[in-house]
Amino acid sequence: METDLLQISHVSFQYKGAKDAALTDVSLTAKRGEILGLLGPNGAGKTTLISHLSAGLAVQNGDVLIDGEPFAKVHHNTPTRISVAPQEYAFYPMLTVLENLNCFAAACDLSADLQKTRVQSCLDFAQLNHFGNTRAQNLSGGLKRRLNLAIAVLPQPDLYLFDEPTVGVDPQSRAFILDAIKHLASQGAAIIYTSHYMEEIEAIADRVAILDRGRILCCDTLSNLLQQGAMTVRFQLKDASIFTPEHPSYAALLAFGHLQSDGTHYILSLRPHTPLSHVFTALENSTLALHDTGKLKYVIQIEDQTSETLAQVQIAPNSDNKATIHLLVEPSMDKAMLASLQAQLTGLVSGIQVQTLRTIIAAQFQNSSPSPKADKETKPPDLVDVKRSSATQMTPTSVQQNVPAWLVFGMFFVMSAMSGLWLIERENGVTARLHSFGVPNSTLLLSKIIPYLGVNALQAVLMLTVGVWLMPLLGADALQLKGINWPALLLVIAAISAAAVGLALLVACLVRTQAQAGALVPILNVLMAAIGGIMVPKFVMPTFMQRLAELSPMNWGLEGLLTVILRHGDMAAVTPYASRLVGFAALMFVLALLLLRRKN
Repeated sequence: METDLLQISHVSFQYKGAKDAALTDVSLTAKRGEILGLLGPNGAGKTTLISHLSAGLAVQNGDVLIDGEPFAKVHHNTPTRISVAPQEYAFYPMLTVLENLNCFAAACDLSADLQKTRVQSCLDFAQLNHFGNTRAQNLSGGLKRRLNLAIAVLPQPDLYLFDEPTVGVDPQSRAFILDAIKHLASQGAAIIYTSHYMEEIEAIADRVAILDRGRILCCDTLSNLLQQGAMTVRFQLKDASIFTPEHPSYAALLAFGHLQSDGTHYILSLRPHTPLSHVFTALENSTLALHDTGKLKYVIQIEDQTSETLAQVQIAPNSDNKATIHLLVEPSMDKAMLASLQAQLTGLVSGIQVQTLRTIIAAQFQNSSPSPKADKETKPPDLVDVKRSSATQMTPTSVQQNVPAWLVFGMFFVMSAMSGLWLIERENGVTARLHSFGVPNSTLLLSKIIPYLGVNALQAVLMLTVGVWLMPLLGADALQLKGINWPALLLVIAAISAAAVGLALLVACLVRTQAQAGALVPILNVLMAAIGGIMVPKFVMPTFMQRLAELSPMNWGLEGLLTVILRHGDMAAVTPYASRLVGFAALMFVLALLLLRRKN
């Protein structure tokens, strides 16, 4: 007897500060070659469950086993046995298709020969051969989804996690992706497939698990779920006289079951296994004018074998041409039948646009899919204007004083771009994907430092060039670099860069969105510049301000540069300032890692 590849046993999880648990006593299994469909509304916990299986979240309670071994052990030893395709476009938009595949193949720690073979295989699999040199951001929505799929296939894992992989694609691309996923299952991989779309689950899933408010309502084959209960659709027409057996829509509805009239409504008794989405599509696409009472468009009535009403689905039109679905359920309704009905309503996307889905049980109203509050957009201050105004407030003494101050401010200014890059990767799923490949947080953080050290080094060269060559053309003194200790200057510049990058990473770990980072970074920059001798030379400050300046990393960097440029200091002279900056960078780096670990 074939054993389960994946075993999830009694897993529960609650986010810090959340009132309700995101997952409660979840148990599931998946075998090799099987596609397990995970169906549920927004906020049901599907993405949270996927995050547990991709190492994005640590299990708080319960067990997750891969081939009988703890998930943490398997992921540590062979992380590429599991691969995730997030909802987002989890790749680098500025890189080409080929560059993205090579980048993520390198993260899988493949040899050069194997990497080349795998990349070509994935290009063939996703039919992206003609787009290898195209930047990812220039691909159509369907091709972006194919690239997302190709990257997931790179490690050739035992378990695939597809989190709504067809969102926003055209029908042709959707069919291609579904066929590709079925092919992966036929090759022996186990697949977890989450979706809102009932017709997708119906097309590819061997079994379906219905998740609602963090709980598994049921898990069975789709045919067994659709057998739960007899369903009746009642609808009313504005002009019933035209609805005769000769009408095209009459014949179309007869394909779903028995059609009759009670004098006021038409009643369609559905055959077993008939998806409600097909009936809704036929009604919405027909030439019939459905009677609009201003309150209800039509009602689906769920009955048992004695014709006792167990539930009603009321579909009411809204002013924005959308529809609100209300599900009224009697307390006596079987849980499996309720789960089947919820699953089908969740999958309604053709003809009717579902705006809200509410479950009303025993006259108690409760939202089944709470919508999280969106982060408020905060427009960041204009840093150019801040810099310009600060320059007019200072009392320049010489180019030797001003150019180093501008250089320090500019090097810390990269915090904004640095934090933004980290947040973009986290928001678009790249970070989650790299985690699933076994890349640790420390490596992800360090990978940001080296490029920005280079950016700051280039910035230093440009600023010093301005001081030496451009300032004299504007009638100012030239920056005097003759006879300075170049190794000491390079040490200070490297230390300033490290401090700026470390602070940027901490900011990225503190906030949730790019907008928040865009507001916080300028405030930090201006605050450090104001007390650090950047806006106003330190020697003209009051005594207490000079003491306060000793706390600013910008002041440490400025003093280090002035020690080299004005006082021709050597390595020993600048070491105290460089040590403070490097220590500050290390502290920021450690705090960032601790925050990431705490969030996970």
